Amino acid sequence: MPLKEIAGTGDMLTMIFKVTSAENKQSPAFFSQKFTVPPIEEDSKGETYLEGTFDVGEGAYHVDWMMRDRMERVCSGDWDVTASLTAQDQNVKPEIGLSEIEAAERRFPSGRIRR
Repeated sequence: MPLKEIAGTGDMLTMIFKVTSAENKQSPAFFSQKFTVPPIEEDSKGETYLEGTFDVGEGAYHVDWMMRDRMERVCSGDWDVTASLTAQDQNVKPEIGLSEIEAAERRFPSGRIRR
């Protein structure tokens, strides 16, 4: 995201993810995450990366994503993803079942934006 889009004296970005398994479209999982934006000069150049994660079992999924700021500006996107084991890992028993969606154990620090 271009820094100029979030420049100012600080803002709060709220992101919402809807993750839907192709095998169970009736029960999507929802996740949200908030980022506090540090003060950024109006003429700042460059980009920032926002990090987050969730866990899925083997299968196909559709992800809907939306982000908004305090001024109610909205950005959204969606994509498809497939999770599968490689041929050499077929003997590994995954901790999460087929087509399951869970909150990730690994947490990214809230309130951090990496430039």
